[in-house]
Amino acid sequence: MISENKIIDYLEGRLSPEELAAFESALKSSVELRAQLREYRSFFKDIDQLPEYQPSKKLSHNFYEMLEAEKANQYSREKGPSKSSRIIIGIAAGFALLLSGFWLGNNMNNDQQIQLSQIEKDLQETQVIMLQLLQKESASQRIKAVNYSYEVERSDQKIIDALIRTMNFDPNTNVRLHAAEALARFGQETKVRDAFLVALASQDNPEMQIKAINILVHLNERRAVGEMLKLLEKEDIIDAVKQQAQTGLEILL
Repeated sequence: MISENKIIDYLEGRLSPEELAAFESALKSSVELRAQLREYRSFFKDIDQLPEYQPSKKLSHNFYEMLEAEKANQYSREKGPSKSSRIIIGIAAGFALLLSGFWLGNNMNNDQQIQLSQIEKDLQETQVIMLQLLQKESASQRIKAVNYSYEVERSDQKIIDALIRTMNFDPNTNVRLHAAEALARFGQETKVRDAFLVALASQDNPEMQIKAINILVHLNERRAVGEMLKLLEKEDIIDAVKQQAQTGLEILL
């Protein structure tokens, strides 16, 4: 299997004669490799058309100064209810919950019970199909598996775990991008936010880095500030990623 780094080296003319011959031989026999090569050519063409990255004055400050400024700008929490009020509210809420549970237990008819059972059955079937398809060699089949997750409206840990693994470790960039997009639907989960932070720190593919930045900004995840600042300081990060990190920082800070 040809790695993504090898494709980039091919496009930038860094392959040795032996490596070049092997790559072109693989290119002739692999439809998937030719498709990947077209995607990378298109991606780098878009990058070349972007304006040169110029950090704003806001981002020229030291990383730690930014973090301190952010902490200083945080709003203080509003004063909560008194202790006695909280006790009364808690008792009332508990009593209401008890009554509602009693009512539901005595008034749920057979049709409702059947409907709940069917929902649970559908969820289990989706889990099985998705996990099976993720084991397929074909990238298109694995993307199909990721798309099955859209049939699940509520967060499910097995599906979330599968999407996280796919986003981080699938050998195909398109599959990882689809997994990240599907995973973003469950962004209210701390586990999911943590996964995107890890992805931003560990992914070396520019498309995945940009995807992680966009999702973390959309989730208003301020813990991403530190990692975005690190990206701006790295020499091997392309300008398109730095530009996206700059935009994200200006929104989050």
